[in-house]
Formats: sequence, structure tokens, C-alpha cells
Amino acid sequence: MAKVITESQVRQILHDDYAVLDAVKNIFLEYIDGDAQMVSKVYLDISKGNDYRAMPAFNKKYACVKWIADYTSNVSNDFPTTQAIIILNDKSNGHPLAIIEANEITKLRTAAATALATRELVEDEKINKISFVGCGTQTLPHIRFLLKVLNEVEEISVYDVSPDQAKSIAKALPKTVVASSLNECVADSRVVTTLTPSTKPYLFRSMLPKICHVNAVGADAVGKRELGDDMFSSISTVVCDDYSQAKHSGEMQHFKPDSIFYRQLGYLLKMGEKNADGLTVYDSTGLAIEDLALAQYVFEKSVNFLDETKTI
Repeated sequence: MAKVITESQVRQILHDDYAVLDAVKNIFLEYIDGDAQMVSKVYLDISKGNDYRAMPAFNKKYACVKWIADYTSNVSNDFPTTQAIIILNDKSNGHPLAIIEANEITKLRTAAATALATRELVEDEKINKISFVGCGTQTLPHIRFLLKVLNEVEEISVYDVSPDQAKSIAKALPKTVVASSLNECVADSRVVTTLTPSTKPYLFRSMLPKICHVNAVGADAVGKRELGDDMFSSISTVVCDDYSQAKHSGEMQHFKPDSIFYRQLGYLLKMGEKNADGLTVYDSTGLAIEDLALAQYVFEKSVNFLDETKTI
């Protein structure tokens, strides 16, 4: 019988941010070594920017698929924009082991991957300012994980087209300032993280300091875009979570592959190559292997909740 693991239990199990970072790092290393595999997301378009995505992956012990609804239209009715479940199987025999509510997993694995990329590219002993554009459900986890991997950060700047959303983020965190404009938010920032569902570019090179790292997280489907053309023409290094998926649905869908120098995150983590000069970008699309990493961790730790976990 498959175990049902609820969001509440997932949150309890994933309380250790460093364990989450290690789990996500390890799956990227497995992926590079060929011990974990996946296919790019399969999209089922609905309407008005809403879609469903199927995300399968496996490693030596487990196979899984995440089924996630991405409903941008829910922004207007206070309903979650993303809703996900993961089915986890025993890879050796196909036996279904667990059905895991996966909204928390989706938030944490995305933020952890962003933090891992940032840790490799930003080595400053002290950082005056980091910025976040877009204050939805991904923002707090991204702030939380970036603060785990960066050295001393003096100021956090947040901006959203909805001032109330930005204010709610600022209230939850010390050293956090609500910017009155996008330009004010990103000005003089060492690290900028974009977390919007935009389909039009709004972040341009002229808005950023000479040395800056940008985490481009919002573009995760065909047609989405946050970065302007002049960003990629002046980048020193691009890191993508997965090249084929980034070319299909990330920021890299808008740029020629031979015009930029890129690394996949797994290679960066394995080789330890760092580049903190100039403008660097992490192109995040969200991978099935990341879901597998945390689904495996949650399932193996769920023995502590065996008595209160349902089976079907």
C-alpha cells in the first residue's frame, strides 16, 4: 500500500535547510554521473497562461513523477498558483511507495538549487545588498536559502507590483526594505533574484552594477521572460539547471546557444569552478530530479510519522 504524506508532514521533515541543500546537491551530482535521469517537463496547456506539467525522474533506488498545476490566473482569486503531488515508486520492482503532497517540496527544491548556484558564483566576504523582484510564494524560501549560503548580508530589498505583497515579505524578515520601484530595488545589488511570471523583459544590464549575479527563476515555460537582450550580450557566465530544458522554457529560449558561455549546475557543483567577475546568471527552470531528491528524503524520514500517515 502506498503511503500518503501530507504537506504538514513534509514541512516537519524538511525543517533542516542544510539537509535540503545537501539532498539537492547530491541529486545534481548523480545526474551528471548518470546515476539519475529525467526527461524534460511535459506541458499540457489549458488557457490564459495556465497549464499542467508532468515531471518524471529516477535514480538508483526510486522513480517518481510530479504532477503540477500552474495556474497563473489564480493570482486574482487568492488561490495557490501552483499545486503539486508526487508519486514515488520503488525502482527495482515498480511498487508504489508514496503519494506526497508536493507544494512545499516545489518551493524548497527550487530555492535550494538557486542557493547552490549562487554559492558557487558569489564568494564575497560581505554583501551590501541582495534584491528580490516578485513577492509570491517562492520569495521567502529563496531569501531563506540564499541567506544560508551567502556571507554577511547587510540589506534585503524587495519589490512587487503589489506593494502589499512586498510589505508582507518585509514584515517577516529583518534588514528587509520595500523598494518603491524596480530600479530602486536592484540598484547596487550584488545578487538579484527574479521571481515573476512575466512574458516581457523588464531587467536590463544598465540597471545593474558592474559586478552582479542574477538568479532568473520566473521563466519556466515557453514564452516567459524576465531578462532583456542586453543582459545576455554582456554576461560572463550562464549557469542553467539543465541545458535542454532551459533552451525550451527558460531564459535561454530567447538567445542563441553559441552566443554565450554556459555551464550546467551539476558540472559547476562537481568541478567547483567559480566565476565571480562581471555579470553572471543562473537560469532556473525547475527539474524533476530536484523533486526526486526531496521526495526520497521525505519518504525515508517519514518512518517517524508512520502511525499518523495514511495508506491507500
